[in-house]
Amino acid sequence: MRISAEELNKLIDESYTDYELEKKLKERNLEGTDDYEYAMSKYDELVEFGYAPSDFINAARCIHGLLSDEMEKYLTDINDPKVDVYSMTKIIAGAPIPLGEKLRRLNEISKYASAWIERKTLDECIKQLNMAIDDIPTEQSDETFIIAESCWYDLDDGTPIDWIHRSSSLPPVATLDDLRAAILDEFAEDFEERTYDVDYPTWHEFVVWHRLINEEGHLEYKSGTYKYIMCGADVCFIETLDYESKVKWIEKCGFLSRSTDLNLPVPFTAGDLVTVDCMPFAPVEHLLIVNNSYNFDCCGLRGGFIDENGDFKIDSVKHSHCFPKRYTSRLSPLYRMRLYKEKLPEEEVILEEISNNMSIFDEDERNLYGSILEQVKSRGY
Repeated sequence: MRISAEELNKLIDESYTDYELEKKLKERNLEGTDDYEYAMSKYDELVEFGYAPSDFINAARCIHGLLSDEMEKYLTDINDPKVDVYSMTKIIAGAPIPLGEKLRRLNEISKYASAWIERKTLDECIKQLNMAIDDIPTEQSDETFIIAESCWYDLDDGTPIDWIHRSSSLPPVATLDDLRAAILDEFAEDFEERTYDVDYPTWHEFVVWHRLINEEGHLEYKSGTYKYIMCGADVCFIETLDYESKVKWIEKCGFLSRSTDLNLPVPFTAGDLVTVDCMPFAPVEHLLIVNNSYNFDCCGLRGGFIDENGDFKIDSVKHSHCFPKRYTSRLSPLYRMRLYKEKLPEEEVILEEISNNMSIFDEDERNLYGSILEQVKSRGY
């Protein structure tokens, strides 16, 4: 069964992956037809990346300062680049920087987008970000107000590494500046210092509400399209509240959803001790890189850490499964990941002991894990 060229091109345009496109074509019984071959071939052409060296250098400047020095140098090496504009768009999207700065960087990097998927993603991200920024009230109005929530990680039972997510509502305010003032008041009370720069995992989330008169002439309240997440005084992230019209291009890029998975290769190898800093969404902690034999795979980077019960655990770092109680941070662990060369806290000394003995382990992943766990067990962990 053949379909029109217009419908076929629409299928290609709306498919995020070749797997998704192939599934749609098979559902229409097009497998083995000329339309099938054309669509799959066309998709391959559209997603092919290609940059001149000068364009790559300029594009890489758009993510400068968003990653640790080690990560940035490794990913943007002009002689062996590990990222493309699409990956850099993801890095910008998920970075803890003000929305205005995020928009500026996205507009700049869009000049170097060569592949169709890059252009499409950037156009949609920029469009949604502009709308989100415009929807934040900056002046008092009878038509809008802000409802915010204070969020933090609190100690559960006195164990330094047992963190539980808690939140409480703040009184309604009229503008973003009013909210910033309320946050300062809150911090002054909680931390005895009137500053946004607090050494504690805490952040704020808010929704803009609109007062409307319905068709019957009655007053009603309707939430805006987005939820906003603040780091200190800065609004850094947006999530969609319009679940019926989610934009998958943005979701895949870290916009409009809590998906924080950032699948980037890293310069760290098995045996390295690294710092994971996801503040203000999680406490700073340390990991032992257990395996990184599949550097470009989302589950290939495995880290060992001490869980809330003081036990040694191994899990996926890129999926943020490296925190007690499998908590997923709003910020990817990859952004600020760096080698740790200082003395570890007493409860994490086991990580250094294992690291010092990594050279004796078999490189086979299964034997490697077995050797590590055997070492841990012998030490009572």
